[in-house]
Amino acid sequence: MSTDRNKAIERVSKLLNMANDKGASEQEALTAAAMATKMMEEWNINMTEIGIKSAEAVGCVAESAIFHNNWKLGDQILARPIARLCDCKYWHIRRTNNFEFFGIKHDAEYAMYLYEMLSNTIRTSLEAYKLTDDFIDGAKDHNKITMYRDFINKMQQRLAERIYEMALEKEHNVKLAKSSSNALMVMKQDVIQAAFEESGIKLKSDGRKFRNIKKTSAGEAGRAAADKVVITTGINHNDQKRIG
Repeated sequence: MSTDRNKAIERVSKLLNMANDKGASEQEALTAAAMATKMMEEWNINMTEIGIKSAEAVGCVAESAIFHNNWKLGDQILARPIARLCDCKYWHIRRTNNFEFFGIKHDAEYAMYLYEMLSNTIRTSLEAYKLTDDFIDGAKDHNKITMYRDFINKMQQRLAERIYEMALEKEHNVKLAKSSSNALMVMKQDVIQAAFEESGIKLKSDGRKFRNIKKTSAGEAGRAAADKVVITTGINHNDQKRIG
């Protein structure tokens, strides 16, 4: 292998590590990925020739908020779109009713943060709803636990819808910026899949979709609460965009 080709491979490796650095802004990451893609095409370099030191795939466990009588969310309605938005795999830990997100380190960490933040936001929103006239009046004629669950489930569903919309927008933007994003996305997918296969974990889909919950005042209050939540997203925690 020529000295020039070795230097090119080393340069591409540095650029892809820069593109995956959680301290890089979105523009810096895309620029580094674009430069890496161009050099890979010029020198016919494939991903197996490159050492991606900073692209470590890890699993991060997100804890679900605890509600009435130690009940936890334990529902994939939120976890599924969060994993898609953050380019992670995920699975439900039945023993603890928590979720594990598996991906590039800062992606998995952000998925964990986002799930826990939204899980706790649902809990605090429910506590606020319990003090409203709508809940107090409704509790006279309806079971309180049913109202709790209607509120929680509808808030979860609306948050999941919003996160799916964010994930679709992100995927659309990646397609538009195909030349500048391709190397970064391929790198992430290859690293995650290789690490996941090495872990020996086998996943299966439960095939569940959103539950068809009838329209109730508690449910509508849950959806309204979800629309008020500010959700942040971005390549890293230092360069987040506010949604909401």
